[in-house]
Amino acid sequence: MRGAVILAGGASKRFGSNKALAKFKDKELIKWCIEGLENLVDELFISVKKKENFKEFEVKNVKVVEDICNLEGPLVGVYSCLLKMESSFVYLHPVDSPFIINEFIEFMFKKCEGYNGCVIIFEDGTINPTHSVIERSIALFYSKKLLEKGITDLKSLFFSLPKINYVRIQDVRIYEKALFNINTPEDLKNAYMI
Repeated sequence: MRGAVILAGGASKRFGSNKALAKFKDKELIKWCIEGLENLVDELFISVKKKENFKEFEVKNVKVVEDICNLEGPLVGVYSCLLKMESSFVYLHPVDSPFIINEFIEFMFKKCEGYNGCVIIFEDGTINPTHSVIERSIALFYSKKLLEKGITDLKSLFFSLPKINYVRIQDVRIYEKALFNINTPEDLKNAYMI
């Protein structure tokens, strides 16, 4: 069973307002993500800080999950969702990436076979902890350990997992559109040109 988590609990500081609800081509960014992912996975969860702004998006196999603790950071949201999920492997998708490419997500799930997770690594050795796949049971165990220490970033989860497949950015360049994200109002304007 495969699942996905849309990470929508961030503060959107650079954007200036809740970017999950920002409109792109007459539809909220979160709606682009839901519509792009819902037919690719068996269960779809949305990680949010507070549920009240997102109740309308909880339909069919889409569940909205609030952070279970007051710590700040994306790992809190991922952990909160993993606790409620049944999927063996989970794709992590940022709400600010409206372009869903089925082949890319399938590619990432395949790259996770035989591993506890797969993550994109850049030429300089840094990683992109979103647009990644994790094995739910192992990630749940390590997420809990990290949160108990007050560590809430996603990169730490990947550095903790015992067996990671590092997918080189060169190997996913053909899916570059899928990795485009919207952090600022300027990025939103640029998305119309893609």
